[in-house]
Order: sequence, then structure tokens, then C-alpha cells
Amino acid sequence: MKECFKYCFLSLLLVVLSLGAKTQQKAIINVDAADKKATVSKSLHGIFFEEISHAGEGGLYAEMIQNRGFEDCRIPQGTTLENGFIIPLRTPHFMLADNKASDWKMEWPLAKDAYPAWSVKTNKAVASCSLTMEHPLNDATPHSMKIEISKVEKGGAVDLMNEGFWGINAVAGDEYFLSFYARTDVSFNGEMIASLQSQEGTVVSSFHFKKQKGDGWNKYETILKPVSSDPRAKLVLSFNAPGKVWVDFVSLFPKNTFKNR
Repeated sequence: MKECFKYCFLSLLLVVLSLGAKTQQKAIINVDAADKKATVSKSLHGIFFEEISHAGEGGLYAEMIQNRGFEDCRIPQGTTLENGFIIPLRTPHFMLADNKASDWKMEWPLAKDAYPAWSVKTNKAVASCSLTMEHPLNDATPHSMKIEISKVEKGGAVDLMNEGFWGINAVAGDEYFLSFYARTDVSFNGEMIASLQSQEGTVVSSFHFKKQKGDGWNKYETILKPVSSDPRAKLVLSFNAPGKVWVDFVSLFPKNTFKNR
């Protein structure tokens, strides 16, 4: 029994010593600064940036309107949409055995909504909205929001609302530059009202565009200055008369940006 115990103890000791010897081994790297190899060009620059959780759009870039051109419904070029996933063209892949085609696909939640971040609300009015590619603003933004208003009672309106990126951070006293493009048909004879509203629907800043600029696409601009703060405010474009209105490329930019850029 003693011999067995002694044998086991010696075996365990050898294992411990062996592991200790391995952990004490060091790797040595010798660098000869005088021995130049490949030279990197002074004009070569590189940067890596990954767009996650609106780190760029809605983050570093100060634009406060999400899906401002109504183009988020478009899937990436070269892909198809199947069951909520975008799928690229199946071609041979150099990293797979026998150059088989990859089965890669990615969920595309934007496909669940024709116009993400936007919604329409009617108040004493009857209207419908849809995306259209008729008479686009330009080739880069072929979609626009079409609002068809069939009835508006006195004091009523149709509201086109944008939620921003988890809300619009409206700060009391700060200035925000609003611009958008719109066109109307001959039957529309009302106002276009731009406002920033709190989560509860309280108007904290507004501007009335009383006169339309005529046929075709026209740019409308103003500055909105909230009287109270709300980190989850929303932008609202309101229309208070029957007719057809098309809206595209809506932008809300804070005056206070990093180094005024």
C-alpha cells in the first residue's frame, strides 16, 4: 500500500514539474530595425468602421431623420429577398471544398415595412399613403411618399411622422435646420405645417408653409427651435386640405454639431 502511494505521489510530482517547466518557457523575438523589408507608401491610408446600431447614420453623422429618402425598403444590389432574408447570387466560393457555392444569407428586417421609421396619422381626415416611383425627385432617390387626402374637416389634418433614431433629441433653445422636397397636384390648396412634437404629441416648435411654390418638386426650408426638451420627440409634416402631396428627402440637422461640421 505504501509503495503504491509512493508511486502515485512521484508520478503526480513529475507531472507538476513538467507543467511548471512548460509554463516557464519564453518565446523570444529579435527585431533588427536596420534591416528594412517591404516599404509602406506614405500616401496609403486605412480605416475600419462598422455600422452597428446606428453608430454612423444617427450617430457620428448628425442627420436626425431616419429613412429620409424613403429608400430603406430597397434591398442591396445583387441580392434577392426570400422569406425575409437577402440572398446573393450563388457563385463558387474559394474557401469551400470544390469551390461550392456558399449558402450565406442575412435577415433583412427592413423588408417588413414599406417605409421604416415613418407613419401616418389622420385627425378629422380621411387619407391613404404609399410609396411611389412616379416622377421621382432624381435617380438616386427614386421613391417618394404619396399622400392622397380625400377629406379634411375643419381643424383636421393628415400627419406624416418620423420617429428618428430611437426618437429625436429635441433640446430647448437649440436650432434645427429642416428641409424637404414636396410637390402637390392642382387640387391641393392648403398649408404644409412642419413641427417637432413630444412623445405625448405636444407641439414644441412649428412653422407654416402657407404658399406652395408651384408645379413640380420644390425645396422647403425653415429652422425649428423647441421651447421644451424631449429626447424622444418626432418630426411631423401636416397637411390640412384635400388633394395629393408627394414628399421626399426630408432632413433635420442640428445647428450644434462637432466643431460645427
